[in-house]
Amino acid sequence: METSTFRYTELDFVYQIPPRSHQQRPQLSKFDRELCKRWDEAMAAGVFRYRIDHILTRTIPGRRQYLAQLNTLRATEKRKGQEFTKVSQPFNDAVFNFSWVGPEEVIFNLENRSFSGEEILRSGDCQREATTERHTLIVNVSPVEYGHCLLVPEIDSHRPQVLTETSLRVAIETMLLSQHRGLRMGFNSLCGLASVNHLHFHLYYLDHKLLVENIPVLPLAGRYFELADHPCPGFALQLHGSTLDDLARETYAISSHLNQNDIAHNLFMTRGSVFGEEDNNTQTTIRLFIWPRKKFTSSETTSTDLVPPEEFNVACIELPGHLAVK
Repeated sequence: METSTFRYTELDFVYQIPPRSHQQRPQLSKFDRELCKRWDEAMAAGVFRYRIDHILTRTIPGRRQYLAQLNTLRATEKRKGQEFTKVSQPFNDAVFNFSWVGPEEVIFNLENRSFSGEEILRSGDCQREATTERHTLIVNVSPVEYGHCLLVPEIDSHRPQVLTETSLRVAIETMLLSQHRGLRMGFNSLCGLASVNHLHFHLYYLDHKLLVENIPVLPLAGRYFELADHPCPGFALQLHGSTLDDLARETYAISSHLNQNDIAHNLFMTRGSVFGEEDNNTQTTIRLFIWPRKKFTSSETTSTDLVPPEEFNVACIELPGHLAVK
C-alpha cells in the first residue's frame, strides 16, 4: 500500500458538529473519507490480525449506560506488550517501536500546511517548527473498533511514551479534521497500560454514545475542571472558550506534573456537549479528560486478582465508558 501525505490547513478544522440528540447520520470530512478508505484497503489486504465482524456490543443497563464490547480475538492475537516500572523511561531502539512497521501498515502522514517555514520566519513565531516532522497514522493490527489506528507524532524523533505540547497539538488537530462525532482519541502512559514505549495515541470510530460526552464537571481553577460523577477522579478540559494551542499547553501542564512525579495516567478526547450545557444543546466541543492512576506493573498481578488483566484492562478506552472486554 502506497504511503502518502494528508496535507491540511486550519481551514479544514471542524469545530462544530450536530449533537448526538439530533440523530443525524454522521457526516464524513475529507480526512474521514481518506482514513476509512485506506483502513478498508488494509483490511482487504490482510494487514490486520483479525476482522472486526465478530465483536458483540451491548449497552449495560443502569444510570451510566456503559457500552460493553466483547472482542475475544484481541486477547489471543494482540502483540504482547512491553513491561515497564517507571512512567518515564528512555526510548529503546532495540525493542519493538513503530519505526519497525512496514509500509502496508501506514495509513498516511499528516502535514499541517498552515505555516510554511518562510511564514514562520516572517511572523517571528519561534514556537512553530520550521522543519517538517512526520506525524504518522498506522493501523492497529489488533483493532478495538472500526478505523482503529495509532497516531505517532514525530515518528522519526523516536520519542518515548511521554506527552509533549507538540504531540498534544497534533492530536487535537487530528480530532478537528474529523466531522464524525464518534471519532475518539486516547493515550496511555507507561505503567498506565501503554504497551509500547514510542509516543503514540489510539484513534478509532465508535458510533455509540459514551458516558463522558455529557458527564457533568466542576470548576477547579481557570479552564481546569474535575469530573463530578465518575467512579474514577480525573481532570477535564475543553476546547470551547480556549484555543488549540492553549488546550495543548494546559493539558501538558498536567501531564508534565504527573510524569515528573512518576504518576501513571490515561487521556481521552471526544466530541461532546460544552461544559454546563444540556446534551441536546446545539453547541458541541472537544472534551479532554486525564485520569491519574496507580501504576500498573506486571509484578503487581497475582493469580488472586478478581479480574485477570489479560481479560479486562482499565485504560484510556475503558475509563470513558467503553468497556472493551477480551
